[in-house]
Amino acid sequence: MEKKPGHFENEAYMNVLLNVGPVLFIMGIAIIVPTILQFPSAFALGSIVLCVTGFVLFSIAKYSMFKQGDWLTFGSSKMTPRNRLLYRTGYMLMTLAAISVLILLGVVNLKLFAS
Repeated sequence: MEKKPGHFENEAYMNVLLNVGPVLFIMGIAIIVPTILQFPSAFALGSIVLCVTGFVLFSIAKYSMFKQGDWLTFGSSKMTPRNRLLYRTGYMLMTLAAISVLILLGVVNLKLFAS
């Protein structure tokens, strides 16, 4: 089986991600949790802004599919490269907003139970 030319690059990126990822995750949590404790409403507003921005980007990308007459599509395979980028970025932002809301709920619940 012949490997593609960029095959080893992908493995190298994955190795770096697996080694550095947990450290970056812990550092992010160490920064985010005190911020949430100090400014929970600002963090919630930021989550809403992320979600709305992501939905707007997602909707712009899907609008082009609606104009073509494709009302029920899954994925971004039929989209232009620009719309594919908007679609994936929109999904990423909405996912990030959902994760941040879950973190916010967890931290607020821990704060309530601790007091």
